[in-house]
Amino acid sequence: MEIRSTLVTDFIRILKETTKKFPDKRTGKNLQYEMSDFVMSAFSVFFMQSASFLEGQRRLHEMTGNDNLFSLFGVNKLPKDTQIRKQLDEIPPEALFPIWEDMYHLLFRKNLLNKFSGYNKNLLIAIDGTEYFSSEKIHCEHCSRRKMNNGNIRYLHSVLAPALVQSGSKKNKVIAMEPEFIEPQDGHEKQDCEQAAFKRWLSKYGSRYSGRATILADALFANEPIIQAIQQKGLDFILTCKVGSNKYLFNEEIKFYEDDGTLPEIQFSHWNGKNNEIYIYRYINNVRIKDPYYNDEPTRVNWCDLTIVNENTLEEIFYNSYITNFIISDSNVQDIVQDGRSRWSVENGNYNVLKNHGYHGEHNFGHGNNHLASFLFSLNLLAFVFHTILEMTDFTYQNALKRRVTYKNLFQHLQSITEWMVFDSWDIVFALISIPKDQKISASKFFEFLQSC
Repeated sequence: MEIRSTLVTDFIRILKETTKKFPDKRTGKNLQYEMSDFVMSAFSVFFMQSASFLEGQRRLHEMTGNDNLFSLFGVNKLPKDTQIRKQLDEIPPEALFPIWEDMYHLLFRKNLLNKFSGYNKNLLIAIDGTEYFSSEKIHCEHCSRRKMNNGNIRYLHSVLAPALVQSGSKKNKVIAMEPEFIEPQDGHEKQDCEQAAFKRWLSKYGSRYSGRATILADALFANEPIIQAIQQKGLDFILTCKVGSNKYLFNEEIKFYEDDGTLPEIQFSHWNGKNNEIYIYRYINNVRIKDPYYNDEPTRVNWCDLTIVNENTLEEIFYNSYITNFIISDSNVQDIVQDGRSRWSVENGNYNVLKNHGYHGEHNFGHGNNHLASFLFSLNLLAFVFHTILEMTDFTYQNALKRRVTYKNLFQHLQSITEWMVFDSWDIVFALISIPKDQKISASKFFEFLQSC
């Protein structure tokens, strides 16, 4: 069996090195564990997609005197679960965020960021929020509150988690970016919200992408304050817009050109594998998003929409409309709409994977009194980022995934072999998983392989 180096070891090292900068209030005898022991133990659960991974390694250590937490994740001494939760509760999730910048630079060096570019060669950054914790009993000072119809208060944690998305891709491959947590803010009486969180995210990271990124977001963000905030950072935008939230735009501006018969329109026929569909694009430039009666200089945008109908039945299959700062023409309206439609990837390829495909994004791994819920969510998100980048860049990882066909099978093999055997390195783990299913190997040959590693 061929053994090749994997980037997993480098990612683990980067995370462990980052923990040295984490805040630590412990003194005296409480220092028997290193900060990295707490963080890497928790991270291993998310990276392995196994809630029982730590318990399995405790049993393995009892049987053999060794475990994979030490050899694969750099954990010198495994704390108890309660100790892990207590210590991580004191660490703000922002302590992890420098790792995202390291991952960004890695993708840049490997020339992989162009896979997430769209019109004008801009990176596509999709914006959306999601809840990851909800309870009527458990809560902390960072919880948002929602009054239910029955009068009860529901406590919840939400997050804005932007992601790099691919234009027009059906695979929903995304790279989750630094999140911004939606939680009560000091000095603010109102509940925090997605728009306020997005403005904070822009102030922190917007300048990094100035002049080379397009923000994709739903109709919640299609308003003057958000558009102005985006443009102040030198970013472009393609935002979904709707009649209900942009009444003046539709009822006055667009309607004027519709009634006047001067709204440009182009059509294309598209074969979807079963039947022909007609794609109808309309657009107009330099329209006002807000009534000038209330604003002397309302923000002007460029508008387009797409209607897809069945060519035989003329039944409407899809409709959506967008506003953008890009000047729209016959030659680029398809590209702009395609980028706008790619926003759905942040839900299908980001939140859906986190919640329904092994990462258990809505599972309560621990809530705590301070930062535990948000820190654990960030660790889970980071594990997702690592796996995504490994699939894109690492031959050894790619080969293992190819042999096991699906992520589910890959993680099942990871969990099963690491529960009963101690491995010296990730290279050996993936070499073993990469053995073809039809290739038989005797026990003696298998152990000779392990001894030779």
